[in-house]
Amino acid sequence: MSRSQDIYRPTDTANYIYKKDLISKLQEDKKAFVQSARLQPSDKRKIYNNLYNSIFDSLIRDVNNNEIYIYPKLEDYIRSIVSEFSSYGDNAKRLKILISRDETKNAYMTMNGMLIFNQNFLTILENENQLAAVLAHELGHNVLAHSKNKVDKYVQISTDDELISEAKQIKKHKFNKNKEAESLLKSLVYDNQKKNREDEIEADKKSLEIIKQTKYSTSEILRLLKILETSDIEKDSLTTEDFHKILSLESADARLFSGDNLSEYTSIDENFFKWNIDSLKTHPSCEERINIVKNLEGNQNQVFEKNNLIFQELKQAAELENIQNAYLLKNYGRSLYFSMLYLKKHPNDRFAANMLSENLKQLKTARESKNYGKYIIFPNPKEHSKSEQLFYTFFDNISNAYLDKLVIQAKQKNKP
Repeated sequence: MSRSQDIYRPTDTANYIYKKDLISKLQEDKKAFVQSARLQPSDKRKIYNNLYNSIFDSLIRDVNNNEIYIYPKLEDYIRSIVSEFSSYGDNAKRLKILISRDETKNAYMTMNGMLIFNQNFLTILENENQLAAVLAHELGHNVLAHSKNKVDKYVQISTDDELISEAKQIKKHKFNKNKEAESLLKSLVYDNQKKNREDEIEADKKSLEIIKQTKYSTSEILRLLKILETSDIEKDSLTTEDFHKILSLESADARLFSGDNLSEYTSIDENFFKWNIDSLKTHPSCEERINIVKNLEGNQNQVFEKNNLIFQELKQAAELENIQNAYLLKNYGRSLYFSMLYLKKHPNDRFAANMLSENLKQLKTARESKNYGKYIIFPNPKEHSKSEQLFYTFFDNISNAYLDKLVIQAKQKNKP
């Protein structure tokens, strides 16, 4: 896809030695954790064994599917920031940094001390100091052993004699069985999510403690939380006018944007989970977390950046990398959508134009193999922004012949 010197060249991810070594490391860790399960009491042994197998098999699958991939510049940069956390030097040195193609703006710790950073997270961060705050928060989870504690809590619940007995009694009842089961489930979910919320606040406090002992500013933790508060709201959007410009549509094509009145749809059944949904969130509200951090913040440094040049370079590349990542994961509909969003802001970008053309060709192939619905899904107002609804409606409406025309037009526009 690199046809000229001015075109963006995405990260070269074809490092088979890296993948082989990483899978080998994960298999070693899995073996160690599974062996440790043998030391557990007999009634818990099998559950621990199944959990450890499931957790590590999932990670190995992500590596095999190229969701976790090598991105040396970003890995080295993150490692250089983590090295500033000298007060937690041993924990920081042991961290294995992994990069994920997952488009969710997130980072998380695994129970074997691996920090997985979703590359797309960079698109919402404003400076290195905020990236440091993210990494300090995740290191906080690691120091506090939250991943292991969650596994222990799950096993404890699964083997609780009183709980098992209560579930068996409910099963024997002739009446109100569903209501009693829901009541039991409700108490379990609330209790578990309450613990998750407490873990997040503990990690916030620990990140504040870590950042205070560096040159980084504690005030950027507050700024990060404010950004996360609206991170689910799409900042960029496509309009019908953008479709006409990017895809060279004719004015008569307005009918392709019309569909069912989506405002009348609901993805939640009336009788499903009539609980306080907010209380089920893993993360407490950012407003609550901001208030807690604000009260504990204390000293503030000036915003510190170890290498602002690298941060800006990685951030500018993040959207283009996200287009590439979705494509390599064979999420052609998402990759096409991201390509169009980028071309709206940068209409002359050759890489995004190439990717638009490539994704249209993949959709054409999917249509021919009756696999189109895998990539162009039915728009859901509970899950998709208005911009995404417009995108899926348009591509759901077009005919095979019309898609062929778009493929040809994109190829012609993209000639060097």
